[in-house]
Amino acid sequence: MPTQDVEEKIIELYRRGYSQRAIEKLLGISRKTIRRVLLRHGVEIRVHYKKLDWSKRETIAYLLGVLLGDGYVREGR
Repeated sequence: MPTQDVEEKIIELYRRGYSQRAIEKLLGISRKTIRRVLLRHGVEIRVHYKKLDWSKRETIAYLLGVLLGDGYVREGR
């Protein structure tokens, strides 16, 4: 369990834009502990992936294309 000073430093760094991985390397604390501290203090965790909007047909078409496509890309014609 990190001290109050360390928890404040984690929150400060995260709010300044540091990633959990960068904080882990900087402070020598596991990402699991960093995440717990952030959640305990009500800090919203950033996500680095795009959430799909399942209500749009384009999303479903994209997903079907990925799943059913063979991955072949032909150069030039």
